[in-house]
Amino acid sequence: MPTFSQFNKTFVPGSQVHFSSLPERARSIQGLSAGFTSRLIAVFIDIALVALLVLSAWGGWEALRYILNVFYTLPALLGVPLLIIGYLLMWLYWTWSWSIGGRSLGNILMGLRVQRRHGENLGLGLAALRSAFSVVFALGLLWSIFSSKNKSLQDVVLGTEVVFDWAPLLPKVDMTFSMEGDKSEKDEN
Repeated sequence: MPTFSQFNKTFVPGSQVHFSSLPERARSIQGLSAGFTSRLIAVFIDIALVALLVLSAWGGWEALRYILNVFYTLPALLGVPLLIIGYLLMWLYWTWSWSIGGRSLGNILMGLRVQRRHGENLGLGLAALRSAFSVVFALGLLWSIFSSKNKSLQDVVLGTEVVFDWAPLLPKVDMTFSMEGDKSEKDEN
């Protein structure tokens, strides 16, 4: 990254300057298909988030039962019901986050976005189908190791893809700077 004095020496008045917060290495893979490792880390982040929510809700429920009940017995951790609730919350979480922009928390932290083949958002129906497929058949992600295009089984069947995308979903803005002032002001004077 150039210093301000270096920038000032090379700046041409009236030219456009584009600022990017992306590191140079990230710019080179922006928009390319994400590989297995980055996708797996994003999935683990999402699973940890949902597991934390489920266990916190369960702990809060047990704390409330303890406060309200004088003859309280220690609870047995109910693995199957908590697991079912976790799967349901995982499906809801991925459906919601993929339908509104293609990014869950894990995707945001890893710089990933789930999209259709041509870059469009999934929409609610396709996001619900993809998240159900991902929750029920999580091993489909392993297909991305062997796929030449880094596609999971879910991506192949549903026509989706996961790409590197650190840029926020905001309209592009060109910023033009001039050291001489605006030309329209000079023409009027």
